[in-house]
Amino acid sequence: MKRIFYYTTTALVLSCGITQAQTCVPTPTCNSLGYTSSTACDGGLKCPFGNYWYCPSGSSQDMTELCSLMGYTQTCTGSNQTGGSGQSCSGLYKDCTCDRTSNWDGSSCVCKSAYQYSCTSGAYVTGGSGTACGGKYTECSCSWPYGWNSSSGSCICKAAYTCTREHEIGPGKDSETCNGKYTSCECEDGYSWNSSCAKCYPLSGAITPCFG
Repeated sequence: MKRIFYYTTTALVLSCGITQAQTCVPTPTCNSLGYTSSTACDGGLKCPFGNYWYCPSGSSQDMTELCSLMGYTQTCTGSNQTGGSGQSCSGLYKDCTCDRTSNWDGSSCVCKSAYQYSCTSGAYVTGGSGTACGGKYTECSCSWPYGWNSSSGSCICKAAYTCTREHEIGPGKDSETCNGKYTSCECEDGYSWNSSCAKCYPLSGAITPCFG
């Protein structure tokens, strides 16, 4: 393939100097640089200082080299990449877009810092929760009655009730326990456990708000 050199504004002109023994270099022309077509063509490039175009032969090798010279090098089909960003050149891009787990760093999609847990070990860890990036997650799933705690990066006990408060007579029928506490309580006659409020409330009478 003929090498094509591009000029972003005007042709590089090396003028003759007035000092003795300085050599005069001819100004390059569109034709000498490979812009030989007098008519525009699909996928071609216009000479920056004349009405001529470079028309690729159409071979994938020629087009790839041409686009690469202009900075279009990304196929945008790599890990966590969702497509190209901006204009393309024969299917190549300068930058790529990433899925919601990653950020573009100029050459690839890099996982966001929040994706830091492998979720393959740890007390009560049962696996990853949500979408993974590079095999890591923003949080892990835990065996009940444990739940994920972002501050500590671990599974902690979610059972919170001693079941010794007013109208409570012991742990609920399906209650789970950890750290000496329970996830629900059994109530004395005439009262029922309200899971939303986490208290025993009368079965009859006006509806009592949770803060009552």
